[in-house]
Amino acid sequence: TSTYYCEVTCNASAITTASTPVTITLLPFNACYCTPSAVNGPFANSGKIMLVDFEGIRNKTFASPGPSPYYYIIPPGLGTSAQVIKGNTYPLTISLSGQTNAGVWIDWDHSGVFEDNEFVLNGTYTSNTGTLDISQNITVPATALTGATKMRVRANTSLYEPVITAIDACATYTYGETEEYEINVIQATLCNGQPSPGNVISNVNTACVGD
Repeated sequence: TSTYYCEVTCNASAITTASTPVTITLLPFNACYCTPSAVNGPFANSGKIMLVDFEGIRNKTFASPGPSPYYYIIPPGLGTSAQVIKGNTYPLTISLSGQTNAGVWIDWDHSGVFEDNEFVLNGTYTSNTGTLDISQNITVPATALTGATKMRVRANTSLYEPVITAIDACATYTYGETEEYEINVIQATLCNGQPSPGNVISNVNTACVGD
């Protein structure tokens, strides 16, 4: 907790008086996320997240039991949490039911806000039958903070809802659902000892500028 107050000093008398203090409790970043909402959940077979597949996460979610806001925080565990290395690139795949829009955010800077520049995937499946995999290669920023990191996956029905965009992490939909996962971001292992340069092999021993 932190305490704040205002001090006012009179120039002529040099007397200082403090205001009534206010105590503020600073919450951890992972307690500060907005609550996304879908009033009615998926519509028939549309607006459903069928599968999330990302570097250790492989979570099949065929049913949406509710209730509103149809927002599910998935506990970390085998098949429901991921580990990634800063600077590396990994495939992310979301399987959608028919007539569904999807969007994904990852809070790389642990701000407690899914910002526009943390929007890493979006897509739409327009057919009303079967499922569609939407994939995107995700590069973990070199500036990403290490440790437990939140990933938010959202879906709505393309029958009645707009395409999901970067500003929609907290939007309310009439039909859809949201799932939230934990990703563990780790630092790349630093080189230790003498590196091996390998061998350079060439079948020529002369060259010209521009070759």
